[in-house]
Amino acid sequence: MKTLVIGSAIVDIIIEVENLPKRKGDVISKNSLFVVGGCAYNVANILKLLDMQYTLFAPIGTGFFSKIIEKQLIEDEHKIVIKNDTMDNGYCIAFVEPDGERTFVTYSGLEQNFYQDWFNNINIEDYSNIYFEGYKMQNLDALKLIDYLLKLKDKKFYFAPGPVFNQIDKKILKKIMLLKPIIHLNEQEILEYTNETELTYSIKKLYLENKNLIIVTLGENGSISYDGKEFIKVEANKVKKIKDTSGAGDGHIGAFMFYFWKTNNIKEALKFANLISSQIVQIRGTKLNNINFLKELGENYE
Repeated sequence: MKTLVIGSAIVDIIIEVENLPKRKGDVISKNSLFVVGGCAYNVANILKLLDMQYTLFAPIGTGFFSKIIEKQLIEDEHKIVIKNDTMDNGYCIAFVEPDGERTFVTYSGLEQNFYQDWFNNINIEDYSNIYFEGYKMQNLDALKLIDYLLKLKDKKFYFAPGPVFNQIDKKILKKIMLLKPIIHLNEQEILEYTNETELTYSIKKLYLENKNLIIVTLGENGSISYDGKEFIKVEANKVKKIKDTSGAGDGHIGAFMFYFWKTNNIKEALKFANLISSQIVQIRGTKLNNINFLKELGENYE
């Protein structure tokens, strides 16, 4: 069965800085990258490299950024299933500091919208896993998407709210939780959302809403999960040098979905996801290109 990856493909403008500018200030960038990104796109790249069947369900519009994205998707051999000529796609400016930490400014485009007839382009019964991202939930069109998903039977949902978790309308969040999705997020995101300071309490608090598995990435401290019964913590893999943490979370959930589907073992899936994200943080940008390395991991990792 396939995985449906619902979300965005946008242009990432990655700017390396020594420090973030103060208000009214200015900083000089030493390096910059202009690449295609977006949470769903990053997840789809990992699934493709691991030879997991998937469909990237990201709309491609018309305009300057859309042309860049469409060209890249064709080059990557991602099937384009949604074309819409009403507006351009968005972009994200990512400031990356020397320790690899990133700060975002996102301008949303077509990827924020949703039209139910887009689903006419696929056979929804082909998909057992459905991933969707937080950025897709910031528009009231998200209600139409969630209402559609709520009608589906026998699907495993993965929700990656990202840093906009607290910005999602409460009405939309309430419906999202009715899906009982597996939630994947980082430590800062869950603490801010629950307004708590202690991690395990924060996780238990969120579990009361989704009533399903919660996965929290902890950076250099690895990752932790909670299924309502037990916590499972897995240490991080050692890295030589962190260059850029952009896309590490997307790579983590993509790898987790793959290995959890393969083994149905939470701990082993976390180990594999930690390994993949440790590779991503050692490159600039979000895209791993070592296809043979990833395929070998996917086939032989134990």
